[in-house]
Amino acid sequence: MEFPVRNYAEFVVSQAFLDRAGRFTTWDIELNCSFAPYRRTLKKVNFEEAYHFRHGAMWTEFYYNQNDETKKLVEDAVRWIFPWGYHWYGRPDDLKGYPDQLNYKVRAWSNDTMRSKWLRSATDFADRVGLKVPAEKDKETGEYRITDMPYPMTFDAANHDWEWEETTWDRAIGNFKSGGPMRPSCYERLQREEWGDQLW
Repeated sequence: MEFPVRNYAEFVVSQAFLDRAGRFTTWDIELNCSFAPYRRTLKKVNFEEAYHFRHGAMWTEFYYNQNDETKKLVEDAVRWIFPWGYHWYGRPDDLKGYPDQLNYKVRAWSNDTMRSKWLRSATDFADRVGLKVPAEKDKETGEYRITDMPYPMTFDAANHDWEWEETTWDRAIGNFKSGGPMRPSCYERLQREEWGDQLW
């Protein structure tokens, strides 16, 4: 809602990587939440999340292999989208503490645990398709790690890109909270209830 989607390739790449990130958040609740009604509800949500990221993965691979023009669109989209997936889970555990959601067993996976699960899944997908991402699997340890990507970093909303320089977490969080160029108009539309009852 906060950034314009520039083309359909960017849309499906977002599904392939960001819906994948969201699914780990909701999957944790489905598997581990101590409140059964919430857990059962998330099972239904996860059917939809799985559809989204599988749809995105299928079409990302299709466009990557279709021709040189669509391949370039996918590569540009991955450069923009992949860092969002890695930053999806916020601060690392050693800076965030132990949130109440874990204490009260609303969920069981920490931010770093979910980030690690996402990185493994996203990197394996990229490797299978042939996409270049700033991550790799260590052949000796089997661990997945980021390469050639500063972390954390800030985005340049005006140019639809990242600054590609490591920054402090305070600056990164402030940057994320500032949102994208479409945030004000989206909030205004929500406040005006422009979508009516159909939204909910």
